[in-house]
This record gives sequence, structure tokens and C-alpha cells, in this order.
Amino acid sequence: MITYISDSSDPDAKTIKTYIRIIGDQNLFRQNMFLKIRIVNGKRRLPVVPKTALLYKDGKFSVYLSVGGKYELKEVKPAFDVSEKLIAVEGLKEGDEVLLSAIGMEKT
Repeated sequence: MITYISDSSDPDAKTIKTYIRIIGDQNLFRQNMFLKIRIVNGKRRLPVVPKTALLYKDGKFSVYLSVGGKYELKEVKPAFDVSEKLIAVEGLKEGDEVLLSAIGMEKT
């Protein structure tokens, strides 16, 4: 839970002093630790895919989409991590069927 956000930033370090209270006992953080975070304002409903479904090539992310019994590459934009294994992406719609793992598909 965010308990304090400074009204000024450090332009050299590109940081904003923020205090957070950790809920739970997961000892993941220490005092004075630096974190890179993104605060999302509002709600967005995005499809979630396994990270293993993502293929990174030529500076772009794609997934293999099932179209008429065949797989075609579909460019997507990763939005945010949902968990260690799942990621929300832009560029897919509800009902799209995605191959769960892109490993080895480049050779076929």
C-alpha cells in the first residue's frame, strides 16, 4: 500500500521518493531498496497469455494464432506482468486461440 509520494522528483536519478507498506510477510523487500514500478490508473481488460507463448524477433513481440487449422504470427504488445508465468497483451481479442509455447515453431 502506498503511504506517501513526494511532491518533487530527483531529476538526476529520475526517481520519486515513495513510502510503501508491504502487506503480508513475504520478506521480498528491504528498507531503502530501489524498485522500478508502473502505476496503472483505471481498469483495462486485456487477454492474458503464458510468457512461453511470446516470440521476440526483429524488435517485436508476436504469438502464434490459430487461424483455420494453421498457425500464423500475430504481433502483440506486452502490457504488464500478471504473474511470474503470465502476461497481459494488447493486440488479441477474446476468443483468439494462441499456441501455448512458441519454442520450436520457427523451425516448422
